[in-house]
Amino acid sequence: MSKKNQSQTDLNESIERLNKGYDKIRKQQKDMAKNIEILTERMNTVIDNTNFIMDKLDEDESEEYFEMKYKESKYNMEIITKNLDIADANLKSIADELDRRNNKSKRKSVR
Repeated sequence: MSKKNQSQTDLNESIERLNKGYDKIRKQQKDMAKNIEILTERMNTVIDNTNFIMDKLDEDESEEYFEMKYKESKYNMEIITKNLDIADANLKSIADELDRRNNKSKRKSVR
């Protein structure tokens, strides 16, 4: 096999491995996005339930405690949501970079 044929074969194998890795990361990104969506729905349900409980509480000495816990929980869930948004953006950035590299490799293989 000539050097040129071997180089083309090696390049094609590299592109195939890259595509497999790309597909795997794309699937992971889709799974992560779905998990983020589910988690966000659950957090919203928790917030709704907490609001309902707060509305039903009788005026008594423990109201301040429940109010503090409610605010603390809501704050923590907002932080979680922000972190999930950041994670999602990072995954999209990785996928975009893989797309860019994949396209670059495809252009090289055409030459």
